[in-house]
Amino acid sequence: MVADWEVKANELSVTFLEPIEQNARFVVTGETRSPREGQIDIPLLRLLNTEREIGGVAVEVLGAGEIKDLKSEGLDSADATDLGEMVSNRQSPSLAAFRFRAGDAKLSRSLSLTVARYTPQAVLMANVSEARYQVLVSSEGKTLVQARYAVRNNQRNFLKITLPSGATLWSASLAGKTVRPGQSPDGSLLLPLDKTRAGEEAPEFAVEVVYLTRGAAWNDKGEFKLALPALDLPVSRTGLLVYHPPLFKVTPESGTFRMEPYQNPTSSALNPPAIFSGSETRVSSGVGGPVSAFMAAPAPASPSTDDGKDETKSKRAQAATEALLDKFRADSLAGKRAGILPIHVSFPTFGPSLYLVSELTAENQAPSAGLTYQHEKKVGGK
Repeated sequence: MVADWEVKANELSVTFLEPIEQNARFVVTGETRSPREGQIDIPLLRLLNTEREIGGVAVEVLGAGEIKDLKSEGLDSADATDLGEMVSNRQSPSLAAFRFRAGDAKLSRSLSLTVARYTPQAVLMANVSEARYQVLVSSEGKTLVQARYAVRNNQRNFLKITLPSGATLWSASLAGKTVRPGQSPDGSLLLPLDKTRAGEEAPEFAVEVVYLTRGAAWNDKGEFKLALPALDLPVSRTGLLVYHPPLFKVTPESGTFRMEPYQNPTSSALNPPAIFSGSETRVSSGVGGPVSAFMAAPAPASPSTDDGKDETKSKRAQAATEALLDKFRADSLAGKRAGILPIHVSFPTFGPSLYLVSELTAENQAPSAGLTYQHEKKVGGK
């Protein structure tokens, strides 16, 4: 319908292809420079040489800003939905809408406001509020790890978990239900995450993986480095409960982890801890907190006055630890033969323990704890 248009002295003249007999509709798009913040006078378009003028105006602030101190003349406050789709489809939280006040076309109209700007802040879409690890170490070099994470999530579809090199995944679960994790191109695990609706506070839920690693057998004394998984989310705090072989004295090295008395998880998603089956019983052992041991596994050997007997009892205690790992693996394979994968079985724990804590693990960072060990040879009952 528009043949041509021309702007002179802030006046826009539009020429149509044919004379307008009833109605005409066209869109005017323009831009002007205004202050980024502070008081701003909004430029309003007016139709000249008309008897009556109806319509409205809407002001939207893009970015991190807020509209304050509105002052208007010849305008009435309105809802954005009253001004049609062009305005109602806008999703900005900082938007003000007005309708023209009824009256003569020569009625004075003006609009001014104050824009307050803020420094943009990154919004955390997901994080791990607490991570808890239970680790069962045998002197033969096998390490069984149960990793549990309390996750809050608004937007993420998956949690990426990079296990230590050479680790074998045994089970995975989400909010207590077993899941089949995917695999990313770099070999990391991808666990699906629950998401909350927009505007709702994200509740915590538990993500759990159990895996096995193999390393060098323990000598009479040496150092042991325990590598833990890396997540693509930041972790606020971490608790690490390590069960080590009986008759070995284990001391943590200085680093990101520090030793503290055992405490239950603070996250509601991880507390209470995992439910244990009827074939297990709770006892207390070592520096750490609660220990769960299979009834069939004997308790750590008491000091002996005979070197030969002491060595025999040490081997029995080690055999008990190996039996726990073998039973755990046998339960996994039994589920596989029955065609029920993935499965979830209780984590076997045995022996004295150490409890370590750390805070603020960055995303994609693999935490680790260094331990020194020494075989305690008891002679003459000392």
